[in-house]
Amino acid sequence: MIYGLNQFSQSDHQSGFLFSLDSRVKILFVLCWSTLVVLLDTRFSLMTLFAVSCAILVFTHAGRRKLLWLAFLLAIVTWGVMFSQSLFYSHVPRTVLFAIIEPETPILGALTGGLFIYREGIEYGAVQSLRFSSMLLVGLSLCWTTDSRQMLRGM
Repeated sequence: MIYGLNQFSQSDHQSGFLFSLDSRVKILFVLCWSTLVVLLDTRFSLMTLFAVSCAILVFTHAGRRKLLWLAFLLAIVTWGVMFSQSLFYSHVPRTVLFAIIEPETPILGALTGGLFIYREGIEYGAVQSLRFSSMLLVGLSLCWTTDSRQMLRGM
């Protein structure tokens, strides 16, 4: 298992624009990117950041297998954030799509007050997952284009 993770975190190729950048420049870029991801809050701006993150990923020359694993990771992150936000969304107004546990359910209903899936929570989770996904793409782009010794020297 460790071999598989190690293989996923390292680059297959060693040539291209991103590979030639100094590691300090890349680290500074990731820090600036993370600041943008936190500060921007509109759907459009976060979708733009995600699109640019995807474009940056193209320059890593990642293989098909890595991209499939990455798509799997992005799907899990997106689904997990959307699902958790749909359950625990606390802002109002909120629209109940369906109940997992009805308030009238013996014991669990009384303990929880009901467990519901909220439409606004799904939407909010989708927007929040753009933050995680953008950082995942940019972070892996840094890892895939920078030797670990260069990264350590850059820090």
